[in-house]
Amino acid sequence: MEWQDWGKSTVSTTIANFFQQMHCLGAYIFFNQSEVSERTPSAIIRTLAHQLGLFNHCIGQAITTAIDKWPDCMQSSAHIQLQKFLVKPLTSLKIIQFQGPIIVVLDGLDECGLAGDCNVLLEVLVENLIKLPLAFWFIIVSRPDYDIHNYFES
Repeated sequence: MEWQDWGKSTVSTTIANFFQQMHCLGAYIFFNQSEVSERTPSAIIRTLAHQLGLFNHCIGQAITTAIDKWPDCMQSSAHIQLQKFLVKPLTSLKIIQFQGPIIVVLDGLDECGLAGDCNVLLEVLVENLIKLPLAFWFIIVSRPDYDIHNYFES
């Protein structure tokens, strides 16, 4: 669905607030044009891991254990970081599979980092989100920029 000039961030913030009140907002990441260094795919994965760790103590412990086990991965690609810091720890937590939804909202994907970063993040997410426990639901909000549109068309 394309929402042009409808206040996508207002909608995503409303959604995030709703799920926060329901105690199931695992993470909310808002991409801001002025913070390029914090919008690289790797930085986004680290932020996502951090927010999920704060949301749930068991998730936090599993992610901390993964970081302690693979400290060199902090400088690795977004793909490796997502595998090591999210997919492996979260799939190892059997209790997560029986919880209600854990919602992750990514707002403004089109403003992710420099040219090409958005496609990298999309590839990493599309390839790996299916590997997470079914409790994790992702809501991704973006303008239909050329790169994003082409990614989904291909």
